[in-house]
Amino acid sequence: MAERAKIPPDFPGTLRRLNYLIERLQVAKYLEIGLGNGGTFDNVNAPEKVGVDPQPWNPAVRDLEGVHLLTSDEYFSRHRTASDKFDLILLDGVHTAEQTYRDFVNSLCHAHPTTVWLIDDVMPSDVFSAIPNHAEAIRLRRAAIGGTDSTWHGDVYKVIWMIKTFHGNMTLRTFRHGQPQALVYSSGAEKAATSALTLGEISNLSYIDTLARRAEYNLGDETEILVRDCDKKA
Repeated sequence: MAERAKIPPDFPGTLRRLNYLIERLQVAKYLEIGLGNGGTFDNVNAPEKVGVDPQPWNPAVRDLEGVHLLTSDEYFSRHRTASDKFDLILLDGVHTAEQTYRDFVNSLCHAHPTTVWLIDDVMPSDVFSAIPNHAEAIRLRRAAIGGTDSTWHGDVYKVIWMIKTFHGNMTLRTFRHGQPQALVYSSGAEKAATSALTLGEISNLSYIDTLARRAEYNLGDETEILVRDCDKKA
């Protein structure tokens, strides 16, 4: 029987980062929240993969091994007492701070001291991209400047400050270029840089704040973050 053709990668930059982490950190178990077209999940080289998405865009994703057709809340609720621990977790589900942070907190139950998270969509590309509602973001951009740009990141950027405020034991690095993602991992005995913002202040952060407070993203080039930070974890 001929081998099944892989789903083409949706975002080659994301796949490159994940597969580098998998090889460098010898990742055995990988969790992906939000599968979309399935190109990332299908091409990730982890020995054991679990993917969670209630409605993947691509019907072929439904037949992939390890896929759970559930919301992330349902998945974590059903597996709350499971002993599964993941080495690498990609959070790329609903583009809202509330849901992404909930996914991060819920995934802590399935993490160990050396687990690494890659969180997508943490840096909006413009004021419209930062609107939590997808349809509204696209409508307002087209009304304001025209064109067909459908780029959307939602308000996931707020999760940066949620982690810095409520998880001081975590190190957070953000890629300066390419796919807007943050690498998160436990600082161990070290105390990472934290934020003094309240939850109310975080909820009021705007797109302009993502520009004015850019230093708090702890930005770095891809090679610097993957090599230097992976050396700490390996």
